Amino acid sequence: MSNVNEHVLLMPCEVATKKVLPALRAATAIVLVNEYGFTTYRTAKLLGLTPAAVSNYLFRRRGAELVDILLNNKKYKKIVEEIASRLVSGASPEEITVYACLLCREIRTELISKLRSGDKGRV
Repeated sequence: MSNVNEHVLLMPCEVATKKVLPALRAATAIVLVNEYGFTTYRTAKLLGLTPAAVSNYLFRRRGAELVDILLNNKKYKKIVEEIASRLVSGASPEEITVYACLLCREIRTELISKLRSGDKGRV
């Protein structure tokens, strides 16, 4: 009989929903507050969240597993900053989605390969 844990079915969108999107929202909120000087309320309004949710993101209570990776990796941070910039400039949701999907694809690939290899450090 084969090892049951040998193959784990991880759907890319499952990883995105549970890990990547909360971290992306958190990283974007942090950039809006720290780099644009937005208040928690203004950031919440821009992201379509509650001020409490933004506060949780700022204090790393949500999405914390990947926030540091997104903000400390040059490639990922550039995409997060682009999302924040476009939000501030009033870009359409469709335009923002293009950047969010780009980041999601990049980080998801890295995450899934780490999870499949059993490397759960910094995931």
